[in-house]
Amino acid sequence: AGSPCTNAGSSSGRGGVPCAPPATHYVLRPGSDPRVDQAIFVRYDPPADRKTGAIIVVCPGGNYDESGVHCGEGQPVAQWLTTLGITGVVLQYRCVSEGHYWPAQYEDWLECARAVVAQAVSWGCDPARVGVLGFSAVGHLAGY
Repeated sequence: AGSPCTNAGSSSGRGGVPCAPPATHYVLRPGSDPRVDQAIFVRYDPPADRKTGAIIVVCPGGNYDESGVHCGEGQPVAQWLTTLGITGVVLQYRCVSEGHYWPAQYEDWLECARAVVAQAVSWGCDPARVGVLGFSAVGHLAGY
């Protein structure tokens, strides 16, 4: 079967299906030691002809004990958002299981939100149209 899109990054793939550009990874705190601080966010853009300018930051659940871009609440959700014309950003926050206790997760959320708003225009998005989607234990960060 395969993917209906074969020209990643171009405006159309096989059968005229729009293709999204490849994901872009960002280190949350450049200069930090990645062996200690693995907080990152990954941006998934919709195809240019579908882009609405809106951004949703996706915060996967995991009881603050585990976090990952590629879990079921991360990358697949961001990729789904791109089909709606929304830029999806997945936050991988620092975890308790790695010695990072509260409020590290909150600090990561704040740093990510600030970075997304600051870079929105350069991504072709509207900094006034940034939302958040949080799952499970991390869902309460959406209230901050």
